[in-house]
Amino acid sequence: MRINDYIIGNNQTKKLYDFKIGSALLIRYEFSGGHWKSRKFIGILIAKSGTGSSTRYTLRNIIGQTAVEFSFYIYSPAVISLEKLPILKFKSVRRAKFFFLRKKPLNQSFVKV
Repeated sequence: MRINDYIIGNNQTKKLYDFKIGSALLIRYEFSGGHWKSRKFIGILIAKSGTGSSTRYTLRNIIGQTAVEFSFYIYSPAVISLEKLPILKFKSVRRAKFFFLRKKPLNQSFVKV
């Protein structure tokens, strides 16, 4: 086991995530709307910012002909799981951020499972 594979803090061990821009991701998280619920969001990873325990991901998907972006800290206690989907939307990516998807037609940033 390498030290880079895990982050240790508050007596908890969490796996370090390393996903590439343009990957399709599924996030399960807890949401409190009166009582705690488990929700999921599927989208394309368009931005990564921060390092270490303050890493922040931004996902984008189309829901009901409306573009939705979801930004979250990956080591937040509200995040239950984060997994990469076997959907290949872009063959080769040579960008640090995918903000150009905001100007493209809606069908290019749509992820369907």
